[in-house]
Amino acid sequence: MEQYYIQPEWQSILQEAQLDTLEKLLSHTGGEYTSFHMEQYYMQPEWQSILQEAQLDTLEKLLSYTGGECTSFHKRGTVHKITLPNQQILYLKRDNFTYTKDILCDLISFKKPRTKTEKEYINCSLLNKTGFIAPEIIACGQRRCLGWPKQGAILMLPIIGIDLETYIRQHKHEESTQKYIQQAIHLLQKLQNKGYYWPDNKPEHFFITEDNKMAVIDLERLRVQRKLSKRQIKKQNTRFQNDIQKIMNT
Repeated sequence: MEQYYIQPEWQSILQEAQLDTLEKLLSHTGGEYTSFHMEQYYMQPEWQSILQEAQLDTLEKLLSYTGGECTSFHKRGTVHKITLPNQQILYLKRDNFTYTKDILCDLISFKKPRTKTEKEYINCSLLNKTGFIAPEIIACGQRRCLGWPKQGAILMLPIIGIDLETYIRQHKHEESTQKYIQQAIHLLQKLQNKGYYWPDNKPEHFFITEDNKMAVIDLERLRVQRKLSKRQIKKQNTRFQNDIQKIMNT
């Protein structure tokens, strides 16, 4: 079944140019080939003027940004800590490219291939809507090539507080340390019970907020399942406990 619509005033012009049917458009090879990329960019409306002033209001500007403090760098992407003129801190997380193996993994799992940053945007939004605390994403964009994910970027507000690993190192022998460790374990169990499998459940990715609640960050690999297997749960719990033990012993 095909559908094709032309504005009436353009019908004779497009007929003359041999562009008046869907088949002709799909098989057209003339003209100047300008791009095979597709870009999407979204920002929260209340942030538009602020991001325009900071030159962070388009995907191109995010992908080419070199300022701020680079807090994480690896071949695939970077994280930048940005301080705006009003002293508001933002974090820019960027995918310079998407691995072919990640695209294949998504296809094998019957999922739409996405950039890591788009996955993080989706997962943060999902957790915040279901009673958990995760970073708020204020802008998100992606660039696709021939339909496949290529580059991406997100701007997010920081979780105000301290990560669990740093807290443990600073307060090893205080009662509050065990309280927060148990709080993180309870949060992990809650995620597991909801069907969230989170391979990156490191102590450094649990955040103690200003009001003593527990938040999570770095959620690009979080995925939703109907039910976690006993093996998955054991693997997560063992890793977390081993990480905690290493921190306590160093």
